[in-house]
Amino acid sequence: MKTLRALFLPLAVSAIALAAGCSNKQESASTAQSFDSAVSIHLRAIATANLEALDPTVGDSVTMISPLGDRTTTKTQFMELHKYWFSQTNWTWRPTILEKTHSDSLGYTLLKYRYTEKDSAGNIRSDDSYLVLIFKNSNAGWKLIHDQNTKIPVK
Repeated sequence: MKTLRALFLPLAVSAIALAAGCSNKQESASTAQSFDSAVSIHLRAIATANLEALDPTVGDSVTMISPLGDRTTTKTQFMELHKYWFSQTNWTWRPTILEKTHSDSLGYTLLKYRYTEKDSAGNIRSDDSYLVLIFKNSNAGWKLIHDQNTKIPVK
């Protein structure tokens, strides 16, 4: 069942993107540049714990699902969680983009990231996770509308 769920989201996003007319032939260079820029700004803001840079990349209605399965549905909740996280200084977050595609209206990015944290005793713990980010394009630019994390089990 977990395998089916893991496969469902990317398939659903692909179907949405196709329905929205996602095609490299249809997208303009400025749309691609804007999407790429929005993703870069968003990822850099997280990696550098910069709440002010993160804020303009997030939509007013954003769903976030944490690696533990916790769910938030508003920008306020999303930003409060990141405010707390960013106030901690004992972590690093290193993303690698695995896939990225978009239409004029929706964009999808799949990342794999390593999260490393040091506890007060100096012990280091690292986890790898997948992250799906979905952005929606509007008059205000590309805004994050969905953020889903899935922890990769240690084998």
